[in-house]
Amino acid sequence: MKIKKIVTIILCVLLLGVTSGVKSAQGEISIEPVTKKIMKNETIRIDLRAKNLPDVYALSFEVNYEPAVLNFEKFEWGSFVDGEVEPFKDCSNPKPGKMIITISHRDSKTNLSSGSKTICTLIFKGIMPSKKSPLEIEKVVARTKAFKHVELSTRDSAVEVYSPPTKPMLVVRPTELDFGTLQVGQSKTLKVKISNDGKEGLNGTTECYNIWLSSKPITFDSDEIEIEITAKPPEEGLRLNRIYKGRCSIFTNGGSKDVVCKFYLQEKAIEDVIPPDLTVDEPKDGMITNKSMIMIRGRTNPGVTLKINRMPREIASDGSFEHELMLLEGDNKIIFHATNEKGGVTNKEIHVTLDSMEPVLSVDEPANVVHKNPLIVTGITEAGVIVKAGGKPVKADSEGKFSVQFQLVSGENNLAITVVDEAGNSTTWNKTVQLVLQETVKVIMWIGQPQAYVNGESVYLKVPPTIKNGRTFVPVRFVSESLRSEVKWDGNTRSVTVTGPEHICIVMIDQTTAFLDGTLLKLDAAPFIQNSTTLVPLRFIAQDTLGGMIGWDGDEKRIDITVTFDISE
Repeated sequence: MKIKKIVTIILCVLLLGVTSGVKSAQGEISIEPVTKKIMKNETIRIDLRAKNLPDVYALSFEVNYEPAVLNFEKFEWGSFVDGEVEPFKDCSNPKPGKMIITISHRDSKTNLSSGSKTICTLIFKGIMPSKKSPLEIEKVVARTKAFKHVELSTRDSAVEVYSPPTKPMLVVRPTELDFGTLQVGQSKTLKVKISNDGKEGLNGTTECYNIWLSSKPITFDSDEIEIEITAKPPEEGLRLNRIYKGRCSIFTNGGSKDVVCKFYLQEKAIEDVIPPDLTVDEPKDGMITNKSMIMIRGRTNPGVTLKINRMPREIASDGSFEHELMLLEGDNKIIFHATNEKGGVTNKEIHVTLDSMEPVLSVDEPANVVHKNPLIVTGITEAGVIVKAGGKPVKADSEGKFSVQFQLVSGENNLAITVVDEAGNSTTWNKTVQLVLQETVKVIMWIGQPQAYVNGESVYLKVPPTIKNGRTFVPVRFVSESLRSEVKWDGNTRSVTVTGPEHICIVMIDQTTAFLDGTLLKLDAAPFIQNSTTLVPLRFIAQDTLGGMIGWDGDEKRIDITVTFDISE
C-alpha cells in the first residue's frame, strides 16, 4: 500500500509539472448535495462527482472545508474508479480543513470514466453550529494520455450545522379556515393540524373568542394532533348576508398561534347553483417529463373565472384555455379553480413530476476482441428504465439489471446501449469490438498405433508416434499438415521446413540443433527417418512451432494436440 501511494504521488507530481498542451473547458467536478442542513453530531455524506472527462488519464484536486464546523470521519471510493484496470488513487488529509484527492491509471490503454460518476464519498460530522459552511473544490489539475492540460469547471457546496432544539416549537396548518356559506342554525366543522417542530413534549389549550366558534379538544398533550373547529351561526345576534371573521387561539409550551376563521351568513340557500364544467386535457395527472416548461390546455364554460395556482388566467370565448407553466424539479401540484356567475365552483388538482436527471448506466464491458456471436452484454441502470440496443427495447428489472444481445459481423462492430427513463432522459454507452471467429483442430494419436483422428475423422499413419530414449517423436508431415501448416523437404541438406500460422522452424535429420523463426535452438533429441517418414520431437513441433496445447494420457499412451485458429467469414 505504501509503495502504491508513493508511486501515485510521484506520478501526480510529474503530471502537475507538465505545462504542454492546449487548455479546453469540457468537464465538471461537483459536490453533492449542493446545500445541506444537519444537526450537531449528525453525519453527512458528501459525494464528489465528475462528468464529461473523455480521455482524462490523471486527476488531482483539493477539497477545503471548515474544521471548526465539520470533522472529517472517513471516505469511500465510488464507481468512478471501477474498471478492468485498477488505477492509482489516493485520498489524504494532510491537515484539518483540506483533503487532497489524486487518481491516475497505471497504463495507457484505459481512461477514467467519462460518464457522470461518483469519484468518492467524504463523511463528515457536524461539531459546531454555524451558518452555511462552504465546501470548496480548488487546485484542479487534469491531464490526458498525451499529457495535455484539461480545464475543468467546479461546483461547490455548503453545510449548515444547527443545535438540537431545547424546547417544543408549535406548528399549525392551516392558519386560516373558510367555512363558506352558512345559514342560521347550520354548522360546519373543519380541522387544523398541530405538530411539534422542536423538542418533544408539546402540550396546550385552545380558546375561541366568538359565539359562533367552538373547538375540540380544549386541552391536549401530544406532539401531533388534529383540532376540530366548528362554526355555527346562532339564532340571534348576527346580521344576514354578511361575512363574519373570528379567531381561535392555540396556547402551548412551544408558543401560541391564531387560526383565523370566516364564513358568509346567508338568508337562505342558493338553489340550483350548478358548478362549471372543467376539463384539463394537458398535462395528464401523474405525468413525468424532463421539460421545465409545459403547456396547460383545457376547457370550461364561457364566462367562467379561472385561476391556476391562485393566478387568474384568461379563457377564450368558447371556454378553452391554454397557458404555459414553469415546473420545479420533483413533484409539482397544479390547482385549478373555476367559478361561474352564480357562484358555482369547481376545483381540480393534478400532479406533474419534473425529472431532468440523466439515468445512471453501468455496463459490464466486453473485451475489445471477441470470438462469440451473438454477443451478450449485461449491465445495471435505474429500475424500470427502457434499455434500447438496436432491436426490440427491453425493460430493466426491479434492481435495474438488464441483458441485451448483439448480432455481430466479422471484423469491426460498433455497439451502443441507450437507457431512457419515464421522463425521456437518456444515457448512452458506446464501444467498438472486433469479432474474430475461431476454429479448433484436435489431433489424437497413440504411441505405436497406426490409427489417429483429426477432428473425429479416422486417419491411418504409415509410421505411428514412438518413444525413443525417453522422448516422444511424431510424424512431422502428418502433424503439421493436419494443423494447417506447410511442410517442405530439402534432400540436399536433409532438412525439413515447417511454416505454421505464426512460426517457421527448420530441423535437420540426426542433428540436435534447429531454427525457430531464425533463432538457433538446441533440441533434447535429434529428428530421424523411419520408413521414409521424418519423426521430430513432439513438443518442439506441436507446441513451440504450431502453438498447440498438448495432452498426455499415460494409461492409454494417448497424445492430444489442440490448436485454435482465427478465421474470417
